[in-house]
Amino acid sequence: NIPLPFGAPVPALLPAPVRASMAAAAERRVEWLHHPLTTVRAALDPASKLGVVRRAGATRTLDITTAAGATVTLAVDAGGRPVSVSSRAYQPNLGDVVRTTTFEGYEDVSGVRLPKHLVTTLDRWVEFDVYVMKHTLDADLSALALSGAVRAATPPPDAPPQNVIVTDVAKGIWFLTGSGVPSMVVEFADHVAIVEVPVSEARTLAVIARARELVPGKPVTQAIVTHHHLDHTAGLRAAVSEGLTIVTHRLNVPWFREMVRRPHTRADEALTRHPAALRVTPVDDSLTLADPSMEMRLLHLEGSTHGDAILAVYFPASKVYAEPDVWNPGAQMQPHLRSLVADITRRGLAIERIVPLHGAVIQPFAEFEKVVRQWTGAGVTPP
Repeated sequence: NIPLPFGAPVPALLPAPVRASMAAAAERRVEWLHHPLTTVRAALDPASKLGVVRRAGATRTLDITTAAGATVTLAVDAGGRPVSVSSRAYQPNLGDVVRTTTFEGYEDVSGVRLPKHLVTTLDRWVEFDVYVMKHTLDADLSALALSGAVRAATPPPDAPPQNVIVTDVAKGIWFLTGSGVPSMVVEFADHVAIVEVPVSEARTLAVIARARELVPGKPVTQAIVTHHHLDHTAGLRAAVSEGLTIVTHRLNVPWFREMVRRPHTRADEALTRHPAALRVTPVDDSLTLADPSMEMRLLHLEGSTHGDAILAVYFPASKVYAEPDVWNPGAQMQPHLRSLVADITRRGLAIERIVPLHGAVIQPFAEFEKVVRQWTGAGVTPP
């Protein structure tokens, strides 16, 4: 979150541009073609390769492959107006997908017809729904030019090395940060569990590897997945490939089953290399995982305004509470605090520290209470 003081120039507050990986650049070249203007220009480029026009009713489609190797399918209506552009893509959670952008609400802009409504889907899921307030042709784009240093920089690897930073939380509990959504490692008497399978396959495999280093001799057997959002489940298939049982709220189970079943042929990924069946332990309102050495309670955040099937994690012995996305320390907006406070109060939890599963620093409960008072005008009812 970047604070925007009133009157401050936005470009000055944004991070400096850096060179993207080759995979990211290739994907952006295809995404750039998901507009009728760029696609038609690509079709008119002599360096592009055009397929055979296909007809389906009043619609005609044409495959276009640019000189850079990007391929899209343009669909036009009976009047020759573009109605959609599609391309095949890979999404780590969804696997093989078709990205389609449809165009509506055309307007005339200096003799060029341009759409004011663009909707992009990945298979059946909406990715973007954009309404254009104003079109401008032949604008000055010099402010968008990259510096020579950025252009000359060596692209970073598609899968950069994972930086796993370990913080001791309590006996048998560790907090793992260093890249996006953090994770936790929890040691039981005869096995180890991780909390969250986030960010990517590489990150989740790195977390599992670090869990094995922290607790040598005990198998990593469980992965607690707090909710279904893509940044928290990008490593789900990797965890399944490692034989971990997924523990999550019951409402997430059908979606997780679909994630595991979906084809992933456009990338070399863990579950394709090492097929395994999904094993799930569903959670309703709560589930306690305990043995003589550890007690961990998984608690459904009832009525959460961030999602319907979110789990928090509570360790009663150390009075540590971990929550995903609902309180984000330092964020400019805190829209979900009331529902989080309501569930903590409902359960009468005694909490001393909070592990934010969208953050890098363990927070004292007093800091959480201060933020709650700032945003809601009320405190947290003690147990």
